[in-house]
Amino acid sequence: MIIILTFSFILISFFSAFSQDKFPESWLGIYQGDMYILRANSEKIDTVAVTFEFLATQNAKRWTYRMTYKSPKYGDIVKDYELIKPDSLAKNSYLLDEKDGIYIEDVLIGNTLYSTFSVAGSRLSSTLRKDGNELFFEIFSSKDKSTLTSKNKADKPENVLEIESFAPLTTQFVRFKKIK
Repeated sequence: MIIILTFSFILISFFSAFSQDKFPESWLGIYQGDMYILRANSEKIDTVAVTFEFLATQNAKRWTYRMTYKSPKYGDIVKDYELIKPDSLAKNSYLLDEKDGIYIEDVLIGNTLYSTFSVAGSRLSSTLRKDGNELFFEIFSSKDKSTLTSKNKADKPENVLEIESFAPLTTQFVRFKKIK
């Protein structure tokens, strides 16, 4: 039974490695979609049309990472960033350069870029996942201060774990379809 499970795991790992899209080359392009912004109670705050440009640059370790939000309330909002691959980071780690001194580390796991960061009392986590010719982007926020702390019951004091929970407050998500 253990041999069958081990062999199955090896096969799944082997085929998963080859089914993943090459990053970032196969992700490059121009995408469009509607971003939905919701509160924790599922109340819709807004819907905004978004164009995402993920493009090669002259530098083989830098890519344009530009989102343009077409907001009826606020007009066009452009977040013109770059994704960079410094030699000093691990193989699957990148930096999102906001071009104003702010850098956010992104880590590629499978076909998804993940990041978590804090700003102005909020904790944010984002994902950008590729599936076929579509990209799925989501960012959700919570307060940077835990909303709940609890401990497990254990036989020995050294086995007690304190867990802090950070309840999500809002989410923004978009399904991008490749247009170029």
